[in-house]
Amino acid sequence: MKKAFFLSTVALLSLGALSACGDDGKTIKVWCDELVVETTTQLLDDFKKNHSGFEYRFKIEPVGEGSAAGNMITDPSAGADVYFFAQDQLARLVTAKAISKLPDAAKKTVTDENDKVSVAAATTSGDVYAYPTTSDNTFFLYYDKSVLSETDVADLDKIVEKCKAANKYFYMDLANAWYNASFFYAAGAKSEWTTDAKGNFTAYDDTYKSNGLEAMKEMNKLCAEATAFKAAGDGAAAFSSSTAPAAAVVSGTWDKGTAKEALGNNLGVAVLPSWKVGNAVYKLKPFTGCKLVGTKPQTTTERAQAVVDVALALTNKDAQLKRFEKLGWGPSNKAAQADSAVQADPVARVVALQMNQGTAQGQYPGSWWDLAKALGNGLGKKTEAELKQMLADYDGGLENLLS
Repeated sequence: MKKAFFLSTVALLSLGALSACGDDGKTIKVWCDELVVETTTQLLDDFKKNHSGFEYRFKIEPVGEGSAAGNMITDPSAGADVYFFAQDQLARLVTAKAISKLPDAAKKTVTDENDKVSVAAATTSGDVYAYPTTSDNTFFLYYDKSVLSETDVADLDKIVEKCKAANKYFYMDLANAWYNASFFYAAGAKSEWTTDAKGNFTAYDDTYKSNGLEAMKEMNKLCAEATAFKAAGDGAAAFSSSTAPAAAVVSGTWDKGTAKEALGNNLGVAVLPSWKVGNAVYKLKPFTGCKLVGTKPQTTTERAQAVVDVALALTNKDAQLKRFEKLGWGPSNKAAQADSAVQADPVARVVALQMNQGTAQGQYPGSWWDLAKALGNGLGKKTEAELKQMLADYDGGLENLLS
């Protein structure tokens, strides 16, 4: 039986540049979040049963998507052969030569079977480097249906008004660049960064200063509503707060269980709201992103073929549906998205809508997140001149972020 099913060309390091995992070279190390160790184990057991000619054993280690890239970059030779990671780490992995481009056949499978958002997340400088496994890394609105109606949650002012009347709160973590970017993109601003073939940041196109004042004014207005708004990252746990209970929370799929436990049948889910200034309507546009699987460059063609097959098996339709069933992770695979169980889930439906209404998260220098999060700090009583100065300070710091 053939050992490789999708491979046409393989990216290899020079022989000996990376040591094979395991003394005999027959172990493939896999890193995944602790939450999916059990599912990953089942998927790989099934893979071996279905491919009798596969000669490798697996070593599965719990390493989260947020930590995997840092560990790979620190010491690629000791890193996993196959690993889950968050899309914003792709540029760093490419720079460190800790990830392989997809061979042609695998690239075709990935681009044909997954949605455009996730394929874009796996691509840099025109090359596909990763295997999409989710298309759900965004945020939306959880709300208490006993306080807010479907009509209310479409409008920021109405949410605040109803929260105030019920002595409850609207929570959104504005001192976090991932969240506050939704205001800037709603107002027509952008921050887009260019990388070279090695993943180094070489240029940017940022219009926060010129197009972001309405975003700053709206965040400032929200933060002034101290009896109805919390610029905090408590997430769905805030629904159960004894001192400042939430009626609406901006969060993501990771909070689904907590929100359901707190609100039960009163749990509502909606895409992010809009605000108005005169006749202008600004609809919040969150970042959208994905979890990806990467493969480390290998020392032999045989091992390279094996890790490609494993990566595809961990990210295909059936694998994504298993993770959806266990954890509610939203699939990137188009056939999985069309599955009846996914279509019947209200959170999954809203995530799909929100992903289409958001802004695909590109690659950003690590320090950009600290620079941009400052735009959400200390708001509530700022004058327009002070808001403009905050934007000017942000703009002045951008040039220093280029490598």
